Order: sequence, then C-alpha cells, then structure tokens
Amino acid sequence: MVYTFPLIKIMTKPVCFPLTGLKKLTVLAVLTSIFAFNGHAQTLVQKWRNPAPGSTTARHMAYNQATGHLLLVNSVGPTISLFKSSDGTADGTVSVTGVAGGTFTLNGIATLPDGTIFACNYVTGAQSTSPLKIYKWLDETDQNPTVVASLGTLLGSTSDRFGSGLRVFIRPGVSTNFLIGGTLTSAYFLENANDVYTFKHLVGFGSQQPTPGPTFVDYGSGGSSNFRIIGKSRGTSGSLYSFNPAATEPISVGTATSMTAPFAFAANGITTHDYDPDTGLLAGTTSTIQAPFVWMGMNSITIYVTSNVIGGFRKLAGRFVGGDIKAYFETNLGYGSGDLLVAATGLLLAFLYVRFLYKRKIFLRL
Repeated sequence: MVYTFPLIKIMTKPVCFPLTGLKKLTVLAVLTSIFAFNGHAQTLVQKWRNPAPGSTTARHMAYNQATGHLLLVNSVGPTISLFKSSDGTADGTVSVTGVAGGTFTLNGIATLPDGTIFACNYVTGAQSTSPLKIYKWLDETDQNPTVVASLGTLLGSTSDRFGSGLRVFIRPGVSTNFLIGGTLTSAYFLENANDVYTFKHLVGFGSQQPTPGPTFVDYGSGGSSNFRIIGKSRGTSGSLYSFNPAATEPISVGTATSMTAPFAFAANGITTHDYDPDTGLLAGTTSTIQAPFVWMGMNSITIYVTSNVIGGFRKLAGRFVGGDIKAYFETNLGYGSGDLLVAATGLLLAFLYVRFLYKRKIFLRL
C-alpha cells in the first residue's frame, strides 16, 4: 500500500492533505510521497519519497504554511516529527511535554496559516474516564502545549473511536472550528468563539464516513447558516453533508447527498480527503495495494539482472509448483490452469524478492 501525502500547488498556494490510520505495509512501503499538481492535466508527479520512519503508528499529518514543514504524528511515544516539504528530510520534532491520556495520546493534527498547531488524542465512545483532549502549540518551538478543550463524557457507543482525524476551518472574526473524526456514524464538532470552546456531537453519517475525519467545504453556502462537509468511507464514492452549528446536540448532519463527477471519489480505496476553499481543490488519497510496484520500481535493474541470471522467476516457480502439482491443476481445473499457477507463483516470488531488498535498503544503481 502506498502511504501518500500529496502536497498540491495551485499557482503559488501549497495545500497538504493528511493521511490517517493506514496499514503497516503502507508506512513501510512509503512514508511520504509529495507531488506537484499539473492544473490542466490534473496529474500528480512525485517529487520525493521518505520511507525512513516506517511505523504503522504514524497516523496523521498536517502541513504548516508558516514554516513549510510537514508534521507527522506517531501515536506511540507520542512524537510529532518535522519534515521539510521541499525534499522530505527530517528537520526536528515538536515538544509533547505534558501530553497524556487516551487510547492513543496523540492522533489527529491540524495547523492554522499563522503556524498555530492543534492535535487531539484518540478515545473510545460512551465513557467518562478518558477525556477527549485538544492540545494547542503557539508554534513549532512551543515547549509547553496546553489543553485548550477537553470533553469528559463521550457519547456514541463503546465501539466508537473519536480523534481518528482533525480538521480546522476559520470563520474570520467569528470562530475557529474543528471536525474530530469518528469511526462509525458520528463525529464531534468543536467551536472556539472568543476562547470559549464548545463540543457538539454530530450524528447521521453513513457507515464509517466520518473516519479518518470529515472535511470542511464551506460555511454559509446559499445564504444558509450551515457548514458543508464531506464524509467518505472506503466502499463509497463520498457524500456531502450539511449541519447548523447552532443546533441542539446531537446535531444531525442531514440527508447525505451523493457526490457526482467531477468531485465523486472512486468507491474503492480512497479514505482521506481534504478541500482547499481558496483554490476549490478537492483531493483524496487511496490506500490500494501498490506497495509491490513501489518495491519493484526501486529495484528495477536488480530484478531484471536477477531474472536473467536465474532464467526468469517463472523457471524458479516451476521448481515449486511444476511437475505433479502443475499436472494436477491441468487435470482437475482445466487446460492452462497449471501454467497460470506457475506464472502467478513466479510473480509472487519476484514481489517477495524485491520486498526483501527494499526492507534491507539494498538497491542497485548504475
């Protein structure tokens, strides 16, 4: 799986779309891939790749416009690592002094244009022993993050997990607003108006659509008093929801409006998404199985040479599933099934070989 963090640039404004909660193979294959956006062709071109952190607990990322850093949360520890968005090299960490509590002590992260950082922990629903916390850093050098909001009694069910993602949206002169992802059909909205933080439970999402976190689109569309947000699970093309933040809790996100072209996501794979209101850019990231192709791409010369030396991986596969095994398939499953088995085994051996090389950072370059 490819764990990508597209850094999109439209004209001169960079926007980062963070990922959350992908599987271990994802992070091992590629921690971070940064892309430049071709506005007309809408294609992504890889700029750099950094597989070094390589941990399945590195769950969420944000882009800091004030410093040009990518901030990566590792839930174990926890740590917040800084990476240069220009080339992906590590560039320090952010203090986590005093951060504690929750199933994961840190998980979701978001930034404001001025460099202010917010992050949340990850907790279960329907309990009052482990509060949901929102931390604030004045900037990346702040050594003493503060808890600006804490919710002691979580609604939902014991199967709910809140804090799977964090999004922020500013209504200038009015409020700073947060969406805190859930894992089933509900999430939390947090409003900060004049340093008064208010949590409200959002309900009515489709199954798993608020994970890893819903995305703000806008506020006040068509003269309404509503936020429009996007929810997306892996098995759907995405839905547009709307809610009034002044409504009484629990707040319904309304009837889902299915997203259609050109903004519909592919039903499979895409989980994390984000929207930039300044450019109108909507982006999503997939977690489909692509890691073998990354491993192969990093060692294309090696696999070509090896294949020629041993006479091809298909020939090697014949030693494992040729002979009687191949004949059994041909007899019982039909003509050609034995050849298919040998070919599939050869491909598997090639993938295992390049994975072995990739894991041990063995690369052949000319």
